[in-house]
Amino acid sequence: MLCGVCHKNEATIHFKGIFNGQVFKMDMCEECAIKKGVEEKKSITCGSCGITYADFKSKGRLGCANCYTSFAPFLNQLIEHIHGSGKHIETRPFDNPTGTETLKQKLHALTQELKLCISREEYEKAAEIRDKIKYVKRQVQKYKRGMVKTT
Repeated sequence: MLCGVCHKNEATIHFKGIFNGQVFKMDMCEECAIKKGVEEKKSITCGSCGITYADFKSKGRLGCANCYTSFAPFLNQLIEHIHGSGKHIETRPFDNPTGTETLKQKLHALTQELKLCISREEYEKAAEIRDKIKYVKRQVQKYKRGMVKTT
């Protein structure tokens, strides 16, 4: 591609910009860029894996764990832009305080207990368990629709 200024040399510097609400693209050779006062911005590079921030932006993946430190100022802005916050908020399912018993396991255990109560003709206790089963089923539906924020 030829330089957009001198139309003689090969363009090696490419950039896009917005001027007066219009998007423009400019391709220049190094010589014209120097005359116009345009400096090529050096990209930040990860010291461990060698990936540049420009590579990350084009591929969408970091090269290693140290990239998070190397690109921290840029990543924080990016994360805040995407997620609305740079702070992580823990999420967990409804009524699962221990984190080990899942709602489906709880539902299965209650169903087994209900069957046992019915076989023993303990109908009052069975009614209580039936209500608990309904409650857990509602929790499962809420869980499928989304998670609850906890602090």
